Amino acid sequence: MKKNKVYFLLFTLMIISCEKELLPFSSQSINIIPKPVVIEKVRGEFIFTSETTFEFDIDSAELTNIAYLFNEKIKVPFGFEIKKGESNNKISLIIDETLTVNSEAYFINIEPNNITIKAPSAKGIFYGMQTIYQLLPPSAKSLKHVDSVKWSVPAVKIEDYPRMKWRGMMLDVTRHFFTKEEVLKVIDQLSEYKINRLHLHLTDDQGWRIEIKSMPKLVEKASMRPSRIGDWWKLDAPKANEPFDYGGFYTQDDMKEIIKYASDRYIEIIPEIDVPGHSLALMVAYPKLHCNKTLKFVNIGNKQSWHKSSLCIGNEDLIPTMKVIFGEIAALFPSQYIHIGGDEASKREWKRCPKCQKLMRQKGIKDVDGLQSYFIKELDKYISSLDKKMIGWDEILDGGLSPNAIVMSWRGMKGGKKATNSGHSVIMTPNTNCYLDLYKGDPIVEPETYGECRFRDNYEWDPVPEGVDEALILGGQGNIWSERVTTARYLEYCIYPSMWALSETFWSQQENREWSDFFKRAEEHFIRADFADINYSKSVFNVWVRSYVSKKDRKVYVEFDRELDDLDVYYTLDNTMPDHHSIKYDGIPFVMKGNSSKIKIQTYRNGKPCGKFFIITRDEVNKRARGIFK
Repeated sequence: MKKNKVYFLLFTLMIISCEKELLPFSSQSINIIPKPVVIEKVRGEFIFTSETTFEFDIDSAELTNIAYLFNEKIKVPFGFEIKKGESNNKISLIIDETLTVNSEAYFINIEPNNITIKAPSAKGIFYGMQTIYQLLPPSAKSLKHVDSVKWSVPAVKIEDYPRMKWRGMMLDVTRHFFTKEEVLKVIDQLSEYKINRLHLHLTDDQGWRIEIKSMPKLVEKASMRPSRIGDWWKLDAPKANEPFDYGGFYTQDDMKEIIKYASDRYIEIIPEIDVPGHSLALMVAYPKLHCNKTLKFVNIGNKQSWHKSSLCIGNEDLIPTMKVIFGEIAALFPSQYIHIGGDEASKREWKRCPKCQKLMRQKGIKDVDGLQSYFIKELDKYISSLDKKMIGWDEILDGGLSPNAIVMSWRGMKGGKKATNSGHSVIMTPNTNCYLDLYKGDPIVEPETYGECRFRDNYEWDPVPEGVDEALILGGQGNIWSERVTTARYLEYCIYPSMWALSETFWSQQENREWSDFFKRAEEHFIRADFADINYSKSVFNVWVRSYVSKKDRKVYVEFDRELDDLDVYYTLDNTMPDHHSIKYDGIPFVMKGNSSKIKIQTYRNGKPCGKFFIITRDEVNKRARGIFK
């Protein structure tokens, strides 16, 4: 009898042990990006069925819209929608204004028959629904109906709120134009990762993309150009006798639709009109605004004289023209922010322009930096009078800055530090961590571009520099300059997965962020993107070949730079194809053998090939080593 009791006790303990191991979730199965502040796992799961309902205040238009947007995402793969009403299997959406931790906060409690989302605002409810969406199986993002899937989410309690107010992305639609529909798709995807700003770079030397009704020549003469295929900055200049058939612009009605679509997903559209530099398109439409009035065509990707792209600050018509343009922009865009560019303005023409020199004498301006500062301050006065806040790239600091201006720091972090030292609010967007159109992996296997900014670079940085008042850092954003981004498909490659990393950088608490933990979650989002046919970059599975000249023996050494610690690199030096039986890189730099003309490389992970196979020649290795000594 005692023996049977012992067996029964052991059997009971085994059941309890197994039950703990067989919980329908684990830390790996909760793959939310950006990572919430607190996740508490509990036993059970909530299963979505055709009987599941939404329950919320019937008078709330915002909650009705949030439920509608969720249904738009799941109705095709699920094969059913979540109706509003009472049931024993429900999603309760509750706005509770007493929850004052953060205006964008949300609280989730998932039980077997009920999901409750509470938030102080509808925006928080929306973010909570994005988290629920991410807890669903990856096939929830499928573009077609999926059979034989249990549409369930694990039982958890979540408390979440953002670290930063500004969590943005900039899209350059001037170098290459993206249609309204393409922009809407970007907005929809960004909203899933709690991005709340989309900054549209609407004007530059290559085109004017927004209708200004008082100045119709802007789109008539500067929104189209001849089509070209080839290397940017090496293309042939436009000719008067060829068709101007490439480009486009957004009508004000188009933009209102974009703004509404974004607003429904709690994304604010920030317009940028880039002045006084990068203004060739404006001056092609209205040549009198240039210092010498010799401009005929927008740039087309051909070699350009930068001194020709800056406005004539001394022109008496300039400020009135700015008021017309920015007046219409302010009326069209509900955002409290207007971006005025201010970057890379060539000042060469101003030094010899009689009008600019006359203005400098009249205003007691000492140099051309002061001339730009004068223009920026005049623009800031007008924008402030429209009850808007002016944003500019960090060059607007040159020569002194208006006290109300917000600085967007792109040339590293130094501009942001300088601005905060003067009491200015800052949005951090350093090119080393936030430029999404740069090389994401070794240039041999990447589309041609410039510079380097990898997935891990997007993630492993803190937007708040040491010694800076965090209250002055509004947040940060990723930037896509589109010189070489010619299609919507390649645009996706630039955005994803980089913006997943940046979304967590801007949202999640700094102490909660760690690369290996993030990447485990990101891997499930690769699967989700596959179901959605999103062309995300897989460059994280490649290596970057680095080389340098040793100070000791003056030989050229090769090393393989990996973003993933568990990535194995196999290579050959004898012209054979590499596999897992070839030389395995051990982390120690090596010298190519005397008769080796190339290195063939293949990465493996978990025993299987994962990255792109590629070849690098000895000449390229030597070229990369020039000027680098270790």
